[in-house]
Amino acid sequence: MMIAVPLGHAPGERGLLQLYGFAVTDPKTTVLDTIQRVQPISKVWMDRAEQKLAKLTKPPGSLGRLEEIAARLCAIQQTLEPVSMKRRVIVCVADHGVVAEGVSAYPSAVTAQMVANFANGGAAINSLARVARAGVCVVDVGVSGPLGVIGDKTKFVSRRVREGTANMTQGAAMSQDEMLQALVIGIEQADRAAGDGVALFGLGEMGIGNTTAASAITATLTGLAPAQVTGRGTGIDESQFTRKIEVVERALALVALRLRPFVVPAWARHAGGLRYWRMVSFPLRLRCLRSPHVRP
Repeated sequence: MMIAVPLGHAPGERGLLQLYGFAVTDPKTTVLDTIQRVQPISKVWMDRAEQKLAKLTKPPGSLGRLEEIAARLCAIQQTLEPVSMKRRVIVCVADHGVVAEGVSAYPSAVTAQMVANFANGGAAINSLARVARAGVCVVDVGVSGPLGVIGDKTKFVSRRVREGTANMTQGAAMSQDEMLQALVIGIEQADRAAGDGVALFGLGEMGIGNTTAASAITATLTGLAPAQVTGRGTGIDESQFTRKIEVVERALALVALRLRPFVVPAWARHAGGLRYWRMVSFPLRLRCLRSPHVRP
């Protein structure tokens, strides 16, 4: 889930803080610094790249979408000789307390099992990464319970804020401090990966119950009814699907009673997930670092 930042618009410091739901005196200046440094992709560099592509020995535009990607890569890195090695796929993992409501075909314990699978190189993303000649890094932001033995075939980082979120039908999924911790983790991980020389990133996430939280957030951001934005996730049957929609409706009703006026971050910490916030700040920081990334 990505919360869009209005690129090219620069409200003042107070406006930025209020826009993202932070108190004006919030000490997490790293988050504010990242938001303030986000800039639109340079049109000057886009034009330079397109001019260079037009001079190549080929019919204009004959490479189709590939030319658009090449020009954008040049503009992001601000060079006519962009690089894409080394590459890394970042998989952020955390659990959701709402699984207790029976919204998934699998228990939360499967999240920890999948972390082990990632670490041992046995998951689908590992295979895709090998084809792309990319490394994989798994970041534990909030897995519930012990992970067991972690293999060494994949980079693993433990930055657990808490063991899974709370059940969003009974209260806030996380506190504001926990939300801010997840944001800062994303920024830190982007800085470290860029420091490792990673030039191109892929972003992903995993956690049992993730589509329930995502459905609640999507319903709020779009104004659509939960039934319109909720899917079957792990392939649940009809009764579970009906329950899942009802759970999202209950979470929406609870938050509507507690949060007025509507503020996106405040709402999302009530019904969102830890890794969602980490996946918000990570690409924002990459944008500051002029590091391209691919999102699902």
